[in-house]
Amino acid sequence: MMQAMRVTSGRPPSQPGSTAQKGAERRVLVAARLPSTRPGPRPHPTLTCRAARPRGRASDPSPSTNNSMAATATAPESHQATTTAAAPDGFLGMGRLFVSAFPGGPLRFYLALVPGAGAGLGFWGALHAADAVHAALAAIPPSWLAALPASPRIADLYAAHPALIDGGLDTAAGLANLFLLFILLPAADALLGREPEAELPARTAGPPPAKAGGLLRRVGALAAAAPGHPPGSAAAARAAEAAARASFDAYRLPLWAVAASHGALLVSGIAWVAPAANPAAALAAATGLGAWGGIVFSAAHEMVHSHSPGERRLARALLSTFGYTHWADGHLAHHVNVGLHHDPATARLGESLFEFLPRCVAGNVRDAVAAAEGRARGVARRAAIAAGEDPNSAAVAAAGARGAATTAAGWVAAPAAYSIMAAAVAGPAGVAFFLAQAAVGVYMLHTVDYVEHYGLVRGELLAGREGQEGVPSAARPGSTPSPPPPPRHARVSPADSWNANFMATNALTFRLQRHSDHHAHAERPYQDLRDVGASASYLPASYPAMMILAQSPRL
Repeated sequence: MMQAMRVTSGRPPSQPGSTAQKGAERRVLVAARLPSTRPGPRPHPTLTCRAARPRGRASDPSPSTNNSMAATATAPESHQATTTAAAPDGFLGMGRLFVSAFPGGPLRFYLALVPGAGAGLGFWGALHAADAVHAALAAIPPSWLAALPASPRIADLYAAHPALIDGGLDTAAGLANLFLLFILLPAADALLGREPEAELPARTAGPPPAKAGGLLRRVGALAAAAPGHPPGSAAAARAAEAAARASFDAYRLPLWAVAASHGALLVSGIAWVAPAANPAAALAAATGLGAWGGIVFSAAHEMVHSHSPGERRLARALLSTFGYTHWADGHLAHHVNVGLHHDPATARLGESLFEFLPRCVAGNVRDAVAAAEGRARGVARRAAIAAGEDPNSAAVAAAGARGAATTAAGWVAAPAAYSIMAAAVAGPAGVAFFLAQAAVGVYMLHTVDYVEHYGLVRGELLAGREGQEGVPSAARPGSTPSPPPPPRHARVSPADSWNANFMATNALTFRLQRHSDHHAHAERPYQDLRDVGASASYLPASYPAMMILAQSPRL
């Protein structure tokens, strides 16, 4: 319980018995009724909430800034890489080998393109896997094949069902990306171990100012930084600004590469795979592309939070390829409501994935429509105020409804246009390919949502207004008490998100697993996200491994 509240202001202290003194006493009483700590997260019935191992010595009274939220709140923001964390763990030093091959910097995040290559491999397999198997068997001497015990049975089976077996080979090869993402990636996380805070790159201090100009101006500023310029000169300042922008842009390039790769893969799949492969193999290839969509959503998520209007437009263009443009608005509402009962992206304790999905999809649409209506109504209110009219009139409300309808029409128009183009290129097979990859991509997105916040609920605080919820009122005797206010909830804390700081998945998902720091600092670019340490809730395995477990309601 809070014992006292110190009121600091520039005013002189109030006299005893004065109105101001009574108000201060009431505020102290309200504060005394509020709990000093929020209730902890409700644990997963089968998962354990593991606190991160402190990296400093147990006897050190001042914890390291790398894993202490308190130090983060009190110390000034540092934009330099930290070097006090332990070396990366992993099996037989494989984490150190990975760090030496991909040192801290933008290069590591180009690994997000690997699942895109896996989707491309699935395209090739859906078209040519059976032919490749036949060619490989033809290159083996017949005497070697005859020595295999099951060789006659396999030959008889293929003679009886050649089309079925060839189609099965093509279909299995089309699912190659699922093998990469949900077998090889969790295994890589187990081998490489967790990513230490020391592997953070140099802090980029957020996006540079928007008025800095284009690439040629940045290059010119760098060229102006000759060794003869003193540190405080204008040329040195321009060079520092250009260097900061170049450092920041270097980390945006992997995001843009993912966006370009997804567009190329989607066009290739519709134009070449969908009409040429058998239906089962084409569906498998679309499923592999949709699984890569989980990485694409991670890139789009980073750009949704960007300060750059161009990146936000690119994010919406990416989301439209899944028919999910509205998620850009619904996700921002999630940041406000995370951990609350009505948040569609927070899975409730005991709620299975397949119960969560319909509620999450419908809730995201509802939140996005509300956000679009609020924007349109705000524009109409400002126009009404400028014209000297009533900002709360029915005309303003109607303008908000029209704005929401117009925005929702745009959300529907984009995937409809893609479907029409797919039909023009590849017929019904092209439309089925587009819709299948979109459905799988959305399924991947919301499975990650399920894992990120399952069962974590923010606690309610007592209402703290004078005259409500048992707080003494200054109203005259006999006055009508005011209605109770809506409940207030605790602030979002690191314990309201599940984290998993595994090195391989961090590289492929732009550090999405450092989710608590993202919710605490939504504007912070992915390269600066921190492992907040013992104050957060931690999963026992990486996100891909937990996504596999989430498929079973019993687990």
